[in-house]
Amino acid sequence: MKPFFSKKVTPTEAHLLKKNLLSIGQNFQYFAILETGLENVNEKGYDFIAGVGAKTTFSLNNQNIEVVDDFLSNFYNEWKFVELNYNLFNSIYPNIKSRHKQLFDFNLLTIFIPETVVTLKNDELTIHGNYSLIQSAVELNNNVHFIDKNKESNFLTQYVNFSDYQIQFKKIQDYLHRGDIYEVNYCIPFIIKTDTLDLIDIYLKQKSISPAPLSTFFKIKNNYLLCASPERFIKKTGQQISCYPMKGTIKKSGDTKQNERLKSQLYQSEKERAENVMIVDLTRNDLSKVAIKGSVKVKELFGVYEFPQVFQMISTIEAQLKENITFSDIIKALFPMGSMTGAPKLSAIKIIDEVECFSRELFSGSVGYIDPQGDFDFNVVIRSILYNSDKNEAMIAAGGAITVQSIAIDEYNECLLKANANLQLLGINQTEINLYNP
Repeated sequence: MKPFFSKKVTPTEAHLLKKNLLSIGQNFQYFAILETGLENVNEKGYDFIAGVGAKTTFSLNNQNIEVVDDFLSNFYNEWKFVELNYNLFNSIYPNIKSRHKQLFDFNLLTIFIPETVVTLKNDELTIHGNYSLIQSAVELNNNVHFIDKNKESNFLTQYVNFSDYQIQFKKIQDYLHRGDIYEVNYCIPFIIKTDTLDLIDIYLKQKSISPAPLSTFFKIKNNYLLCASPERFIKKTGQQISCYPMKGTIKKSGDTKQNERLKSQLYQSEKERAENVMIVDLTRNDLSKVAIKGSVKVKELFGVYEFPQVFQMISTIEAQLKENITFSDIIKALFPMGSMTGAPKLSAIKIIDEVECFSRELFSGSVGYIDPQGDFDFNVVIRSILYNSDKNEAMIAAGGAITVQSIAIDEYNECLLKANANLQLLGINQTEINLYNP
């Protein structure tokens, strides 16, 4: 797909363009905006990259994941937008099957080849493909009007209270003390029945509340993902591949001096370091399956990064890929990401399916793009809202790493902290949840 044209745009024009693209995208069954532009975390990518419409699509459900390579080889010089459902482990590990029924209709893996691709990087706007689909957005003559939908009747239909959380937490601790696992990421859902939502308005508010370097608006038919993710899963540039496991969280203060102390507290925390290094070791092992021997390196260990509500601990691991490694080889080696499972990975996946009460679906999965050169960039789907416009149902999920050092109430409250911003966007106040106050 050759560029149709490129031009320089101002930040104000770029913001209006993004809003216009979001508006136009609702007219298509397949649409995505992926944002990778903040410079304070890992590596800067595109300010945003959008895919509008679909020339062709590929979906994986019960097949072996290797079939995706045949599809990609037929469209090697095209842009590809991809979603990886957490339950893709059913295809990667055929002996493990989830017992949970999906609430939404996301496939295990979906790829769409967009009719039009819009990229913005360093103020340079580039259009690829069918320009007529997005002409009004690019020429900035489409005045977007947002209708503020009434969210008063949105209500929770399912969530995990602290008493229920404690029961499953105890089961996890039993596994930990027996040595079956060293760490497991335990997540809880919030299922919400909604009115018709103004998804563009919610996404833009989500970004203003929680600016994040891997934010995403992803639409597949009647299923939507609104995601303010701070975590990158994998990035490939040439033969170099990098992973960025995030483990370790502490809530920010409104006081600058106190925040410096909190950053130091997170960095020095033995518990948070232990959680992080377990996933770093797991990721190094995963990468070694597709990397040249001796090339797996930890570029940064225990980096502490600032976000609007929290500080996060992120490590960076790099490697050089072996020759003839395919996309499915990489996904089989690395997915699901260790930060969302635990260690050892297979034991963690089995225990997660036992103790959790829901199907994660796209939550804990990944979305991203593959460019015409075969390079790619994928996030980790956290801090997100899943929504189905037919059912008018939404799901928010949140979790954290459980180790032998974990305390149930602290982990439960961390889940609520992570879910709070998105719950508020849907009109759900945390006072409606049965909070535990020791």
